[in-house]
Amino acid sequence: MRIRFLLPLAILLGSVPAAAETAPSFDCNQAGTAVETAICADPALSWLDHTMGRLYAALRTGGGTKLRDGQRAWIAARNKCPAEGLRNCLSGQYMTRFAALAAGYDKGKVTGVYSYTDGNGWMTVIPFPDGTVSARIDTNGPGPTYPVCRIELENAAAAKGGARWTDPDAPMGDDQHCTIDLGFSRNGATLADHGCEPAYCALHGTFAGRYQRN
Repeated sequence: MRIRFLLPLAILLGSVPAAAETAPSFDCNQAGTAVETAICADPALSWLDHTMGRLYAALRTGGGTKLRDGQRAWIAARNKCPAEGLRNCLSGQYMTRFAALAAGYDKGKVTGVYSYTDGNGWMTVIPFPDGTVSARIDTNGPGPTYPVCRIELENAAAAKGGARWTDPDAPMGDDQHCTIDLGFSRNGATLADHGCEPAYCALHGTFAGRYQRN
């Protein structure tokens, strides 16, 4: 579900983006550890956990005890992330597990984090065994830590050399469903926007362009 949110200073600057706030795969009201609390408090970590839950569910049929035991072992390792550098540790744990789970079907090796070379920011890409792709994009404006674009793509349909996402909502009104095209190559990815940036960016932000695989 996408909701409107107010960024600091955005009211003064008169441009407020739409943003996705995705809950993790567990109930944050029942969060009982420092790791779970950190995941619930961080939108990017929440998205990673939500996407992990979806991917594990997609692989579980026919996955057998090896998949189950591997996931349990990964959760145990994730939960050992230390308080110092907790966010980086958790992000690394999730991306390592995504790569391991996708190894059997991610022939294009698109799983990963990409730096936005035509601006500041990054994109996280997770392919699914049915050929769809999920991605989260965070890009920054002139201020080095000020987020001006944030968008989450779920179930982007496979297309030649990449994927196409059509916004299920109509963020600009009048039943206008914007689209995003992702293209992948050995060196990274390209993103073409068709009407989504005005809804998901503030401060004249942008997320279209080239991304370099980290």
